[in-house]
Amino acid sequence: LIIPVDMPNLNSHIFYQLLLAADNAEATHFEGFEFPLLLKNSNHTNECLENLLRGPSQQCSIKNLLQTLVVKKITNNYSQYFINTNYPSEWNSFISGATNET
Repeated sequence: LIIPVDMPNLNSHIFYQLLLAADNAEATHFEGFEFPLLLKNSNHTNECLENLLRGPSQQCSIKNLLQTLVVKKITNNYSQYFINTNYPSEWNSFISGATNET
């Protein structure tokens, strides 16, 4: 399970939805978001990761990895949990909203 540190609203319910939906997919994520990402630990997944890491650095991305795997995308009914806080202004906005809601 790959969890982004810049999405503070993610919770166990979101991760559970990934687990429930995974089935036989090698990778499972929500539509429109590459993270959080559930990767199956398999020989094929590991081979794809190794090949990607051995290739040119500009091609080393999660997007390219997902193109080599059997992927299941879950309909995203949880957009309120996918708030991104990469920048100080986004973090301050998130904190202000969280403070106002409590």
